[in-house]
This record gives sequence, structure tokens and C-alpha cells, in this order.
Amino acid sequence: IEPRATRLYDSTGRSVVPNYLEVVLGLRPGDVLVMPDGMRYTIRGAELGHGSTTIVFPVDYTDRQGQIHSDRAIRLPWTESTDVLSVNSGRLFIELTIDGFGVLKSNGVPMVNLYEPASMADDHYLVVDRIDGFSLYDIATKLPDLLTADAIRNLKEFALQTWRFTEIADFASSQIVLDRTTGKWVLVDWAGAKSTSMIFDHLNPAEHPVIR
Repeated sequence: IEPRATRLYDSTGRSVVPNYLEVVLGLRPGDVLVMPDGMRYTIRGAELGHGSTTIVFPVDYTDRQGQIHSDRAIRLPWTESTDVLSVNSGRLFIELTIDGFGVLKSNGVPMVNLYEPASMADDHYLVVDRIDGFSLYDIATKLPDLLTADAIRNLKEFALQTWRFTEIADFASSQIVLDRTTGKWVLVDWAGAKSTSMIFDHLNPAEHPVIR
């Protein structure tokens, strides 16, 4: 059976298709997303999760250097309403995520990587690491047996690696995930409805003592 090719944007890449939300909700394993930049991403499973502005699916794809990746996920603008402006707010969220990535990464915050930077130029989508794990929120409320001594020790390590920031927008227990492969905690989401200057200008390492 020929894979179903799906487009979410018009040929200019500036506007979503009229039935964008319906198309996104209808994505199934094997469907191929064709993006305005020519990249193609094959959906490899059910939705991994969604918030108020983006929705995430596992994907396989071949990058511009011809390398195949099967351990990635794609984050798309999303809304639970039919308001196109809400979809656009998802694109703003993606823009803020890109803006904050360099600052957080360069200061040692354990986090998912962003890939395909050329694809993100117009804020259509993000390609990130696919993490096999559970969020701190889910563990604390539903899976307390996973909060082992090692998990707690690694959570303290995560806290020490993020101490320089007095604020990281959208930083919540649901956005910190315990990677079952490495046993480490990883930040998977880090933006919100604030300007990046408000989010990241609070970095003042000189004002903080060294934490041991």
C-alpha cells in the first residue's frame, strides 16, 4: 500500500491548510508529512502527547545528508479550538523554543536536542529527540514506584544543572521526563507566552554561590 502523503501548509509555507486540525488529528502510522522545505517525515506511532499549543508524534526520516533517523519526534502547532490564531500561537511557541534552546544548552541544562534547523526557519515544526520515559508529574501522581533512590539522586543532579536560571518558562513537572534508557532526567519543553527577553534575561551566574 502506497503511504499517504499529507501536507499541512500551502506551497508558500506561510498558511496552514483549511482543515489543518482535522488533518493533524487524522495522522496515522505510515502517513508521510511533506513539509514546505521538501523534508518528508513518516509517522511511526500514535500521538506522544499534546499541550495547548503543540502536538507530538514519533517519526522516521532521512536527513539532508542521507542519514536515516528512527529515534526522533516531530512537534507541530496545535490547538484544541478551531481558531486559526490559536494555531499561529503554536507557531509562536515553536519560535520561542528555538530562541531559548541555545541559552539553555550552553549552560548545561539536560534537554532534548533540536534538529533540522533549516526546517525551523519559518516556525513550521520542530524535530526533537524521542524520549522513552515518564514525566515527573506522572511518576509522582500515578507511578510512585519509579521514584527510586537512583531517580531521586538524578533528580537532584538535574536541579543542580538548572540552578543558574531563576525562571524557565513552561518549566513544570510534566515537562521533565525520566529517560528509561539512561536513567537521567531531561527537559522536553521550555517556552511559554512571554518574550524571550523576559524568559532568559534572568541568567546572572555571578549573583549565585557555587552549589555543591
